[in-house]
Amino acid sequence: MKDKLDFSLVKAALIVIAAIGTSASFANIYAQTQLGEPFFQESGMIADQKKIGPNETQISYSANGTFKGNIHVKNEGDFISISRGSNLTFGQGHGIITSSYSNDTATATFIGVGNVTEEGKPVFNGATAYGTNSTGELAFLNNILGIFKVEIDETGKFTGIEWQWK
Repeated sequence: MKDKLDFSLVKAALIVIAAIGTSASFANIYAQTQLGEPFFQESGMIADQKKIGPNETQISYSANGTFKGNIHVKNEGDFISISRGSNLTFGQGHGIITSSYSNDTATATFIGVGNVTEEGKPVFNGATAYGTNSTGELAFLNNILGIFKVEIDETGKFTGIEWQWK
């Protein structure tokens, strides 16, 4: 039941993102004015890519990030990227968040849409549903929904910024 609720929240957030537009600059302005300061920032690298079907690729990643400016974490996971044509990509996946200091863990389930900017940079906008049984420093992530923007460069390095949906 909990996983179903989390996915429903992610789908609802994605509908809102689609309603306000997938333009990276518009989504960024919306997030800053409506959601406040980011609560998560990360940088990482695409670790592996494997073609699994026509227009479908499984992608693994590893990143280091910070929640609330002072909780350092590692984020590792994978997602399926599906090319929809017309410069549009759909992605859905899961990650495991691990605290750098206490080995506290949380899960992340995410969904997003992406396109390539005029400069040739892939950009994804989407939503993440977090869950945890932790009573430690990551306990605040239980049933939290985030709205994110991720930019990827030509070498597979990426940066992500996320706002908590309140």
